[in-house]
Amino acid sequence: MLGSVGDAGGAAARAGPELVEVLRRHSDPRYFNTACKLTGLALLSYRDTQDPTLAKRLGGLGLAIRSATRQLSTRLQQHLIVSNDNRPDMQDQKHTSDEQQRTPHTGRMNARIAVLTPPGGRLGRSLVASMAEQKIAPAAVCWYAPDGETESLASNYSTAWYPAAQAQPPNAVSVPAEIAAGQARSWRHVVDVLRMMDIDLLILSGMPVVPTQVLATARLGAINAHNGALPAVRGMDAVGWAVITNQPIVCTAHMARARADTGEIIATTTIEPTPTATLAARVRSAQIRLLETAAGQVAATGILPDLTAQQGTPCRYYRLHPHLKRILDASPYNNHDEEGELV
Repeated sequence: MLGSVGDAGGAAARAGPELVEVLRRHSDPRYFNTACKLTGLALLSYRDTQDPTLAKRLGGLGLAIRSATRQLSTRLQQHLIVSNDNRPDMQDQKHTSDEQQRTPHTGRMNARIAVLTPPGGRLGRSLVASMAEQKIAPAAVCWYAPDGETESLASNYSTAWYPAAQAQPPNAVSVPAEIAAGQARSWRHVVDVLRMMDIDLLILSGMPVVPTQVLATARLGAINAHNGALPAVRGMDAVGWAVITNQPIVCTAHMARARADTGEIIATTTIEPTPTATLAARVRSAQIRLLETAAGQVAATGILPDLTAQQGTPCRYYRLHPHLKRILDASPYNNHDEEGELV
């Protein structure tokens, strides 16, 4: 293992001059993110080998990282953060929750719906509970816990960056006992469980990339809520990347296809960046609202909502390096003093 790390680290360090030049010439922060990862790999190699040539290259990389850090921090300081002060529901009036504003589904259920989610994923549990309140409770839930994980398994996106949040409600969201549930520990097992459920629509919540054979278990296919605009912000840590690249924070309901985040768009909603203390909760609420609205229409009609092919230039992002998360934490987007109610 050390040999492979050393070889990879040496290769990363040898690419140092090219990395420095890329960071100097390109403003795309994805290059910065990759440079941080490669620099860490080169540092591990140096600790193992104490190669003086490697030390010199690491010095050049360190200077480039420091310069890029300053540039990104300056850009974040100069972003125009739109305030919610002109929204009466955030200031002068008591905010009415989404649950109070919604009208429960009262018609005949024309589709069987299932939710696939990790057992410890708060988004999935909240979605199922909210759908039940709106009288569009899924016929079943499949808890995906691979490799023998326990009920504490969290969402695939539990490590994503968000601003420092207000205290969360202490109690875990409970799923109504009348909803049938199955647990699967492998993708093959997921397919078997979902086929037994005989479903029309599959809703994904907090899942990693799902194999095609799983998506094919539902007659109408599978839908997902992505916390980024599509196709502009595909991939991981979409909120953090939207902040870094000064793009709107958008939640998108879309069809789940074999390639992640490439499916047709069902609906979108834009999330105000402030108050930042409630951003994570408001993104989660928006995702729930998108998914349950789509589920309600499918339940009422038995068919999918109108779908729109993704337009524009695709751009895929990857998991944020901890260093970029620290830069975000030091930016105006991580304001610990803001007030606001959880949505």
